Amino acid sequence: MLLLGAANQSEWFVGWFVKDGIDYLTIQPLKGFNKTQIRQLAAFLGVPAGVVEQAPSPDMMKGISDEFALGIRYSKIDLILDHLEGGMTKESVLAAGSTEKEIHLVQEMKRYSEWKRAGTQAPPVNGSFPGGIRL
Repeated sequence: MLLLGAANQSEWFVGWFVKDGIDYLTIQPLKGFNKTQIRQLAAFLGVPAGVVEQAPSPDMMKGISDEFALGIRYSKIDLILDHLEGGMTKESVLAAGSTEKEIHLVQEMKRYSEWKRAGTQAPPVNGSFPGGIRL
């Protein structure tokens, strides 16, 4: 048996994973793909539309989706991350329908979750999350 992590690039860069959890395993075959690309790949492979279009959920509370909890749709996160990682200009992201506020939100999520990706065992001690939540 081989344990594979299920994290994707979108979740990884905004910190939407549990440190040392199932999405933090050594082998992460989907980590190079953003959420939009995974949906496209699933559709190409013939995964039923109901599965492809199902709202991603942390499965913690019925009716709570990832996008509700994050406050932004994955399609926008993916565009903004493409900009932040050097693939798109900010002007292109804005022209595609994202706002300055959304760009800032994704930048902050990425920044505040850096400790999860860096291997540090403790979260940042001082700072605030988007929406004014203080640590």
